[in-house]
Amino acid sequence: MSAAIPVAFLLGLASTLHCWGMCGGILAAFTLAIPGKSATGARRDFLIAGFNLGRIFSYTAAGALAGALGGALLSLAWRAPLFLALQIAMGVIVIASGLRLGGWLRAGGWMEAAGARLWSRVQPWCRRLLPVDRMHRALALGALWGWIPCGLVYAALASSAASAGAVAGAATMLAFGAGTFPGMLAAGLAGAGLSARFSTAAARRSLGVILIAAGVLGPLLSIYTGGIHHGLHLH
Repeated sequence: MSAAIPVAFLLGLASTLHCWGMCGGILAAFTLAIPGKSATGARRDFLIAGFNLGRIFSYTAAGALAGALGGALLSLAWRAPLFLALQIAMGVIVIASGLRLGGWLRAGGWMEAAGARLWSRVQPWCRRLLPVDRMHRALALGALWGWIPCGLVYAALASSAASAGAVAGAATMLAFGAGTFPGMLAAGLAGAGLSARFSTAAARRSLGVILIAAGVLGPLLSIYTGGIHHGLHLH
C-alpha cells in the first residue's frame, strides 16, 4: 500500500478543527434545512451521514482526476522534479494550515475567502435541492460541498497527483475523506456546541502542531516510498 494513503487518512483526522472552522456554517445550514419529522432521530442522522458521503464522493472523483493527470505528467522525462514539487507543495500547504490553525500565521485567509465567494455562487444550486428530505438530495448537496476550496484538500490532491494513477489518486482522496468523516459527522449530529467546546486555543494549537508534523513527515515518507515505487532517482 502506498504511504500516501495512510498519510492522507491521518491528514484528514488532524484537520478536524480546521474543517469545523471553515465548513461549520455550511454544515449548520444543511442541518437546519432538514424539515419536519426528518429533523430528529435516526432519519436526521442518516441524512447528515449522506451529506458527508456526498462530500467524500467529490473528493474521490477529484483524486481520480488528479491522479490521472499526475500519471500523464510523471511519464515525462522530468517526472522526478515534478514528483518532488508535488510533495513539497503538499507539505507547504499543510504546514501553513497548521500555523494558521495554531494562530502563529495571519496570512493565508485568501483561501477561506475564496471558498466563501464560491459558496455564495453554489448556494442557488443548493436551494434547488431543498428541502433535504431524501437521501439523494443529501448526497447531491454533499457532492457540491466537496468542491469548496480548502487548503488541506489541495494538499491531499497534490499527493493524489503524485500517486501517478487514477485509481491510486482516488484511493488517496477517499482515505483523506474517511479521515474527515468522524469529526464532521460528530459536528453535524451534535450541532454547533461541539465545535465551540473543542475549538479552544489549546486544542487549536495542539492540532496545529500535529498538522505541522504531518506537513514535514508526510512528504518525506511519500518521497521515499514513492521514489522506490515509481523508480525515481530522488537522491
